[in-house]
Amino acid sequence: MGIKGIMAIGLLVTVAGCRSGAPPKPSFIDGPLDAVVNKMGYPHSQREFEGDIVYSWTSSGLKTRWILIHSRENCTMDVGVRDGRVKNINYNGDGGPCDELRDKLESE
Repeated sequence: MGIKGIMAIGLLVTVAGCRSGAPPKPSFIDGPLDAVVNKMGYPHSQREFEGDIVYSWTSSGLKTRWILIHSRENCTMDVGVRDGRVKNINYNGDGGPCDELRDKLESE
């Protein structure tokens, strides 16, 4: 396998580890922001974007690769809200932390 093949495999592994836009539990969409806050706690940040308020929760962790090689993994869950109602939920980041945020939101 040549260098191009190795680079292609590295790119696939890198892309496969990143999550973006995973679908949220449908019951939260068009529901009140309070339902999300009750599950997640207070957001870590908020900002305004195109007339919506975007609330963000973050998660991070340390991943060990091979021997003594550590890398930080991060994920942000953004919740877009207009008029107090959830319009969308997006996850952006690495698989493990995104799974943690999603599991916390969707737990019973």
